[in-house]
Amino acid sequence: KNDQEMSIVLNNFGVVFFRIENYQKALNYFEESLSISRAIDYTIGIERLLINMAQCRAALGNFTEAIKLANEGLATCNNYCSEAIKSEGNFALGLAFFGLNRIPEALAHFESAYSFSRNSGEDRFRAESLIYLAKISALNNNRKQAIAHLIEAEEAATNNSESLLSVYKEFINVYKGKEKEIDRLIHYQRLFIDLKERIYNSELTDNLARVEADYKERWNTAMINHQQRVIELNEELIQKQNIA
Repeated sequence: KNDQEMSIVLNNFGVVFFRIENYQKALNYFEESLSISRAIDYTIGIERLLINMAQCRAALGNFTEAIKLANEGLATCNNYCSEAIKSEGNFALGLAFFGLNRIPEALAHFESAYSFSRNSGEDRFRAESLIYLAKISALNNNRKQAIAHLIEAEEAATNNSESLLSVYKEFINVYKGKEKEIDRLIHYQRLFIDLKERIYNSELTDNLARVEADYKERWNTAMINHQQRVIELNEELIQKQNIA
């Protein structure tokens, strides 16, 4: 039970660091969580853990490994994957193929992620998928479609600050260099700056550092106690062997 709880705690740390875009630290926590889960044959939520790792790998530029991890995650539940997991897995694959500049494949996965997220009510991945659909529309010189995607993404991201920040950033890219729409550019620049200051303030960073330090202290104490108990058991075993 303690190992299960540790695996869950590590995964939760990974999610937090992913949300503040510290992808390497997030990946480290996800990998630790996966290692413990596999060691104790704890399979609950392992598909999402693998997909989380895939998103980290894609964000870090390791696109081939991201594809492998996302496919592994989806294969874990296979025909029994929830709509939410299908959305997250397809989004991770979309990120990887987009990074490899394999745009048609990326488009197909982002469209799938969008469809599954709508069915499951996962607004975060609906917003994130729409952001990349907007990027692809912009690449194809379909600016009108890009703006339409972003307008829907802004609505979907209402309750997710990190996704909303990404929406504002993409709006800035769309309106940049358009003199007739300078007011829209300034509007989204202001929204972006204000929201970013609220999300990534120093108090949040300090609190996260304290929580992480507390976790590491507890983990080290638990490991010391565990190792001491192993030593004691080994000594008991040696004594019994000597008596025999």
